[in-house]
Amino acid sequence: MTRWVSSLALAAGVSAATAGFAPTARAQAPHDAVASVQSWIRLPAAPGHERFATDRIQAADPGWTRDALGNLVKTRGTGSPVRVVACGLDAPAYVVSEIRDDGYLRVQMDGNGPRRLLWDQFNEGQRVFVMTANRATPGKVQMVPGVFGVRSTHLWRGRTPHDGPTTIEDLWLDVGARSRAEVAKMGIQMLDPVFRDMVPWQVGDEAVGPEAGARAGCAAVAAVSHETPKTGTTVFVISVQSGFSNAGLLGVLARTPSADSVWYVGAAGGTVIDSEPGIRGTALRLALPAAVHVGSAAALAPDVSNANTLIEGVGPRAMDALLTTTSWAAGVNVPTAMVTPNATLPFVAEHRDSLTPYADLLARLT
Repeated sequence: MTRWVSSLALAAGVSAATAGFAPTARAQAPHDAVASVQSWIRLPAAPGHERFATDRIQAADPGWTRDALGNLVKTRGTGSPVRVVACGLDAPAYVVSEIRDDGYLRVQMDGNGPRRLLWDQFNEGQRVFVMTANRATPGKVQMVPGVFGVRSTHLWRGRTPHDGPTTIEDLWLDVGARSRAEVAKMGIQMLDPVFRDMVPWQVGDEAVGPEAGARAGCAAVAAVSHETPKTGTTVFVISVQSGFSNAGLLGVLARTPSADSVWYVGAAGGTVIDSEPGIRGTALRLALPAAVHVGSAAALAPDVSNANTLIEGVGPRAMDALLTTTSWAAGVNVPTAMVTPNATLPFVAEHRDSLTPYADLLARLT
């Protein structure tokens, strides 16, 4: 571990003294790490629509301060060196782009990040929900359940195999409305975000779901933020609008114009600096404003299975490595407890009619 973090520090332009310290042995992640990451995965946060998620993070950990952009920020320690340890909370999501007269909704992707290969294909036929304003309680949101339609395997059986993969043009969202007026009664409006309806999946010993590695990064940053650095100052950031060229993180750096190091935890891109079992480190490129100087910038990401799919998975070994390395980057001891936000979703009351008893029976059987 010492060899690896020293190599990462040198390649990123950070000395061990600047980063804090290089651990000589790996500490063990808390036993509740996987369960905590499952809760983080369930938090719905599209680029620009993170308030619901950040409210729940603050409720679980009141030590965070929300800035004007919506980032959660926590500063520990004093003096030099100054470190920024951040993660991106928002994840790829759809937004409502059209409300049709027949009640169906069309969607487009939110943010300006790279499109995931076959992402639309993965979402076809999946249960989702639309986050919209709650008219009865201003300032609150409600989740309207729906599903992306899929062709009937019975009616389309035997068709010629010329169809290509599903694209955004093939996604039709059904929320149970028969007209534009019924959609309006549900409170759904243009640009409302649409999320995959995630249950707390665990496959083997892995927490599974979209952006599992990135959410593990936020879980690590939240846990490590409870520790005080041995030297200098560490600014912890759960950033918003990462899907818009890291706008949230750049806003924090604009107010921290002379950070010695920036560590972005959970998602990595660029040239691999070095790796150790369970984690990868890369150089991080940031479009910094002219007046902002950063000594160095690097990204840390856990090894994941099925990357960039709805079943991306991160296990306890990778979480252990991420917690240890994030603690080293922040200049603190490895935490002994995790932060688990409440990811319960406020769904609207479901419509009930003469077929409801049969639906309830089928639900129990399945």
